[in-house]
Amino acid sequence: MSFTEEDIRRAAETKLWIEERLNELKEEESRLRELLMVVDGVLKAGSFMKATEISPAATAPPPSPPEQEIRTLKSRDGRSLAQAVITPKSVTINLAEDVNLKASTPPFKTFYLNRILAGMRRRDEEMMQRGDLKPDEMLNFVVEEEGDRLKRIIINNYRDQDRLNEILKSAVWVFSRMLEKPQA
Repeated sequence: MSFTEEDIRRAAETKLWIEERLNELKEEESRLRELLMVVDGVLKAGSFMKATEISPAATAPPPSPPEQEIRTLKSRDGRSLAQAVITPKSVTINLAEDVNLKASTPPFKTFYLNRILAGMRRRDEEMMQRGDLKPDEMLNFVVEEEGDRLKRIIINNYRDQDRLNEILKSAVWVFSRMLEKPQA
């Protein structure tokens, strides 16, 4: 069985995504176990009441989701590549100070901008033409450079978790590949 370069690239991307997802799930499991221990401690320390005895006024409202989340994007070897500042409507990827990359270094423009982000934008344009999306809900992005150094990428209207995950995972993959290339 023969595989094309595209098959191998996709397999490598999929492997990277699976490994990162497993690490995320391990982190989440660890946090959930810590929270469970705290809840167990509260239940053991306090008096236990039946749920029917608790008045609705005494229950606290559920915590609201944070307005902003910050994730560190790391390479496979643990090197910090960037910080992603995530809000419900946008994600800003700020490259780490010690990561010196140029927007002209492949595969940044060819893969990340033209294939991933512009591909999402094209799908949004199709949805808008069908009337499924308003123009101000379409994905858009800005690349900021400082001199010839890539500084940040601002992506607005990513709209859902799957897209956000693809944006971040692809950024890690692209930045890692760019670091493998000599920076002229």
